[in-house]
Amino acid sequence: MIISPQAGLHENVMALDYDSEYANLIVNHNLSYETVTLDERRGERRRIVVKQQQQQQKEQQFNEKRGLLPTIVERFLKRRLYFKKLLKRLPKENMEYVWCEQRVNSLKNILVCLYGSIGSLWNR
Repeated sequence: MIISPQAGLHENVMALDYDSEYANLIVNHNLSYETVTLDERRGERRRIVVKQQQQQQKEQQFNEKRGLLPTIVERFLKRRLYFKKLLKRLPKENMEYVWCEQRVNSLKNILVCLYGSIGSLWNR
């Protein structure tokens, strides 16, 4: 949510930014074309009483079958987070800092393109 600020001088201003939020959602929740059921795609939610054992079996199957998109995104996400950690340890004057920063930005753009193209109107 983006709230437009009021014009003027402000004190104690804070920004909240989630690190790779969409990429982490894709990886952690196994969001991909082939992992979404027909009922979830249509937005239909049925109230079904399921025994606890049956529910656990479904969760195990869900976690075992990894989707294509999370598999691809995870590789770039882990690499980006590795370079972000490395970036914090390098001195800013060092040439490696610049290279590392460029890699972080490039990997971010790749991730944005990956999950951005999925929500595109042309990708149906």
